[in-house]
Amino acid sequence: MSARPTDEQIRERLREIDADERYHYEPAAYQINGPLALVQVCMKAEARALAWVLGVPMPTPGPRRKGKR
Repeated sequence: MSARPTDEQIRERLREIDADERYHYEPAAYQINGPLALVQVCMKAEARALAWVLGVPMPTPGPRRKGKR
């Protein structure tokens, strides 16, 4: 049985998701790019669940603003 992740481990995973450029692409259409659409849906769901666990706002998917990293 694995130990429960710490708040810092959850925050690190949220940072990893937010740092992944695919999370910030325009949403992919499954008819055109199914694999990317699936990855984006999974990333968004994971980010939403992790943010809910911590009680923090979810990182916003979509195009990044200049100077924001």
